[in-house]
Amino acid sequence: MAAYHLQGQRVLTLVHGVQEAGVHMLVWDGQADQGRDLASGVYLCQLRAGTQVETRRLLLLR
Repeated sequence: MAAYHLQGQRVLTLVHGVQEAGVHMLVWDGQADQGRDLASGVYLCQLRAGTQVETRRLLLLR
């Protein structure tokens, strides 16, 4: 699972690898992969499961 800013650049990898089936919860601290704080705004989160891809909007408010 990865997060992108609206220009399409990946800013964060939220989950690496394969997860077991079931319900999962993730807490994001508003930082990019490099540890810098991201600005308030809309980000896109992309989840891949096999051949299916789901994209959702995330709203980060500071």
